[in-house]
Amino acid sequence: LSYKKIGKGRPFVLVHGYLGGQNMWKFQEDLKNDFELIMPSLAGYGESAEMTAPSTIRENANLVFELLDHLNINKFYFEIQTITLDKVLINDFCWNPKILSFF
Repeated sequence: LSYKKIGKGRPFVLVHGYLGGQNMWKFQEDLKNDFELIMPSLAGYGESAEMTAPSTIRENANLVFELLDHLNINKFYFEIQTITLDKVLINDFCWNPKILSFF
């Protein structure tokens, strides 16, 4: 996955919603003074558009968590941008015990 990583501090993962990408978080980049911001572009979207998009949200979540493992990030804060925070997103993205807090 393509990703942008800026700042220093506690890891804070920002995941875009449908049709987004890592650059949609430009207004949150001021948080870089307090957090290490990790902003992936999901497969098939934004800067990862050349990748085949998974067919399920759980597969997208697994790709994000694999990226975080690659970056040696063991505990992190988490934000996902979506129009509706539905049960599917909560079940598929927020099951990971490495998440310190979900915003």
